[in-house]
Amino acid sequence: MPLDNFSEYSTSKTLADVLITGISANNEDYSEVHELERKSRINILGGTHYSTEKFACQKMCTYFEKLGLVSAFIEGEPVYEDM
Repeated sequence: MPLDNFSEYSTSKTLADVLITGISANNEDYSEVHELERKSRINILGGTHYSTEKFACQKMCTYFEKLGLVSAFIEGEPVYEDM
C-alpha cells in the first residue's frame, strides 16, 4: 500500500487528529498505516471501500441519467474484514 502522501502529512504540523480511510484492517498488509498512526498519535476511522464510496457512485448514475445515458447502481455488501 503506497503511503508516500500519508507519510508526508504525518510529519507536517497540520496533521489532523483523524484519518478516514476505506480499509484499516490491523494486519500485515496495513501495518505501515498503523505504525504511522501510533507514531503520530492519530486515530484511524475505517469504513469499507464500498461504504465510503457508494454515495459518489449513486450520484454519478444520476448525473449520467441527466445526460440521457442509461445507468444503474448495483447494490452490494461491504467487506467487513477490511475494517
